[in-house]
Amino acid sequence: RSITKLGEKHGMDIDNFRIGSVISRQYYKEHTYNFTVNSSYHNIAQFFTDICQRERIMTVRDIRLSPASSKDGEQGMGVSFILVVYTYKG
Repeated sequence: RSITKLGEKHGMDIDNFRIGSVISRQYYKEHTYNFTVNSSYHNIAQFFTDICQRERIMTVRDIRLSPASSKDGEQGMGVSFILVVYTYKG
């Protein structure tokens, strides 16, 4: 929910969101989420910056960019990426 709200804050259209796998490591788990969004380059960059500065450790990987129209008809970008959220194994 917090990621969706963060996307809305940056004027992003989240087209697709899927829960991915959970990868267990020695001391932590990696929870993956697959996203497809549309927005401007600037908004996407701000969104990624905000994600990586949150209290919970998260990272963005496998970013794919393609041209797309934004909701106001201007040229935007379609972006697919994997969000990885790390949690401690207790």
